[in-house]
Amino acid sequence: MILNQKDIKFNLRASKESKDSILDNYVSTAVQTEVVHEDMDLKTDNNANKLRKEKKQNDNKEKIEKKQKTETQPKKKKEEKKKKKMQVWKEESSDIGEITSSGNLLNDTTIIVTTNWMPSVPSTDQLDKIINSLSSLHGLPKDAPMIIAIDGPYAGGARYESVRNVDMRNYADAIRAKYNKPHITIISSDKKIMLVGNMKRSLRKVHTQYVLVLQHDLPFINEVNHTALIDTMETYPDVRLVRFATAPVLTRKRDGGICDKKEVDFEADNGIQLTKTHVWSDRNHLTRKSYYAEMFKLPGWGGVRYMENLMVKVGKKDCSYWGTYLFGPRGGNPIIFHMDGRQDGLHMTSTKRVYGNMTGLLD
Repeated sequence: MILNQKDIKFNLRASKESKDSILDNYVSTAVQTEVVHEDMDLKTDNNANKLRKEKKQNDNKEKIEKKQKTETQPKKKKEEKKKKKMQVWKEESSDIGEITSSGNLLNDTTIIVTTNWMPSVPSTDQLDKIINSLSSLHGLPKDAPMIIAIDGPYAGGARYESVRNVDMRNYADAIRAKYNKPHITIISSDKKIMLVGNMKRSLRKVHTQYVLVLQHDLPFINEVNHTALIDTMETYPDVRLVRFATAPVLTRKRDGGICDKKEVDFEADNGIQLTKTHVWSDRNHLTRKSYYAEMFKLPGWGGVRYMENLMVKVGKKDCSYWGTYLFGPRGGNPIIFHMDGRQDGLHMTSTKRVYGNMTGLLD
């Protein structure tokens, strides 16, 4: 077929129009596709942002829950441990037994010696010094009832189990072997119950009116008329507890308040001299079992390890009621010596500062 020039121009024009139409359609389609893609990308971005936000919220929630759990678990364990400990103290303080009296004042005192781990363990050397020093108390029978209360081992820890706990078991065995006597009762705990727990356990076995409470590193270094002291406490009911000092008796004021004004000198008709003090101490002292029975009924003993922790505040709050006196006149010589079992006798105690190292006097 032969095309003339007119047909060729027409075809070219038609072809161009067709191309323009195709191009327009392509552009329109592309624009529409791009819009769709943009919508899809926007939706995708929105979904991704939403997912990221949700993930972040979940992560934060997990972190908060984990933190709360981490904080709560030790708190719960601590509360459970405290609850368990308070239950132990409650059981220990539920009853310390009835107070009985033999009627004979000289035989009416039970000696309680508390002991626990110290560097010299398993040697009984320091405990021996305490018991031997009882000869300084005139009128106290050699066969007076005695209770030696041995605290229990530390809980947990391979180091303690391999060293201290083994030493404590050997220490308890050595005490039982050395002090296996009719008038001596030895009690030991299978766990660490500290001074308060050991005192409560010991008091249950006391069947005398008076108790002489001693710690394992506080031997007597000066003489005490035990007979006259008991007579004084019988004659003057306000004298409820007599402490034995490790330094010159009350040569300095404690707080300059009302309690100091009540710290007066006291002298009984039998020559016993005492000095009133509001400062309560669990170091060597003489008191009645009924005093402890009343004392352990006070609120606030849950979890208390050392009697001083509570009684120092109680004694200062009521200077007179608890009737605490120091043996001897104001400025009098110390009656006991602090060997400081925790430092194996090497620590500079108040007695050493005043009188030098007196350990040789106890050998």
